Amino acid sequence: MTMGNTESNETPEAPETPLLLQLPVELVMMIVENLKLHDHLFLSQTCWDLRALLTSSCTTGVASLCRSGREREAFVTGLIG
Repeated sequence: MTMGNTESNETPEAPETPLLLQLPVELVMMIVENLKLHDHLFLSQTCWDLRALLTSSCTTGVASLCRSGREREAFVTGLIG
């Protein structure tokens, strides 16, 4: 065995599916519905699968910020805090 040798005949292992994504989609969505919008946004940025799952509901939530100054303030505070 040579130290620093980057060549390998082994196929790299596929990354494990996060435990959250092993739950049924309906259950994941029930969990997400209880998150604040900024947490929803952060969760959607953790992996591609969650981004795909959460993008439309996050977009709907951001659109609602245009209607409510209080929600907009809470969202920005959550992003900064």
